[in-house]
Amino acid sequence: MDEIFGKFYVIFAELFEGTELKFQRELLACSKLNYYSLNNPKDDLNLPTIIDTLLPSIEHAEKMSSCVHFIIRGHVHIMDKNCLYHYGLLEVGSYFGDISVLQGTPNQFSFCYNVDEKESELIDKSLYLLSVPAKDFAHICDKHPTAKEVMERKSLKR
Repeated sequence: MDEIFGKFYVIFAELFEGTELKFQRELLACSKLNYYSLNNPKDDLNLPTIIDTLLPSIEHAEKMSSCVHFIIRGHVHIMDKNCLYHYGLLEVGSYFGDISVLQGTPNQFSFCYNVDEKESELIDKSLYLLSVPAKDFAHICDKHPTAKEVMERKSLKR
């Protein structure tokens, strides 16, 4: 498994700094690869494709996160609850959903993808996420108190 996910460990080295390898492995074992695309609704990779151009939100403001998401390709926009006002951009190696799960509070922001309609049709707007269901993430954190403490500290800083 470490051979397959070796690049994942490198991409998220900063995130997982201070956590045990066993914690990282358990997160990967229960994660699901999610693919979002506005370019190609017919997904060649046979992965679940979510198309919602009216509200392209992965996690919604004022709601609990369904998953903790790790960005392995693409960008996620931090926006208001209607995905109208842009507050920031998350790139490869970033993650979101953890604050809601760890603190037991609804998201303060919506996390949206490809909301810039001015971008060229030729630009690949695909987004790949490794997503860990909230219950699994919380359970794994509870099994690894040191890692949970590290993750909580990092969530409070953001």
